[in-house]
Amino acid sequence: MESGSSLNASGFTQWLREFDSSGIDPWARPTDEGRQLACGCKAVVTSPLERAHASARLLFPDRSVLVEPRLRECGLPAPPLPFVKLSPEAWVSLCRTLWFMGYSKGTESVAEARARAVKGAEILVRIAAYNDSVAFVGHGLINAFIARELRQSGWQGPSIPGRNYWDVTVYRSSLQPIKGREALKGSRVRVPKPETV
Repeated sequence: MESGSSLNASGFTQWLREFDSSGIDPWARPTDEGRQLACGCKAVVTSPLERAHASARLLFPDRSVLVEPRLRECGLPAPPLPFVKLSPEAWVSLCRTLWFMGYSKGTESVAEARARAVKGAEILVRIAAYNDSVAFVGHGLINAFIARELRQSGWQGPSIPGRNYWDVTVYRSSLQPIKGREALKGSRVRVPKPETV
């Protein structure tokens, strides 16, 4: 389905379902900077969406990848205007704006997404502490929420992560590192065997 076509609410819902289950552009390639930074990461985590898996496979073709459902992108609420026709881009903009204003029919609220980002940041911090580093292949809005949590926890990095495809953003802990299994003590987070994607 073309992104520029006008869709009613049910058509947009179907378009979004197809988008979420699609991979990435077959010609898409990570930047040289992204590849260099990725090579240095000892653990790889991705969201459960196929486009994140596909990106991780391009960056880490020979590595196991941990799939973490709590790091999925923030969902969009159900379109509220059933007979209006808009482009997918206009629907996304409208639904995301309404979501920030409190409309969350069919998906988590902003507060729930932010709470999930707190848990997601904790998971990434624990995995980074256990492995010395972690690469997270994720999505725009959840990345921004996680970046906020990392910075509030003392990590250093940009207040807004990269917004374009294949952008790489690095956050570094300014705290004394806790290594290995010690990083997991007192936490409900467990680092399972990575699931190969």
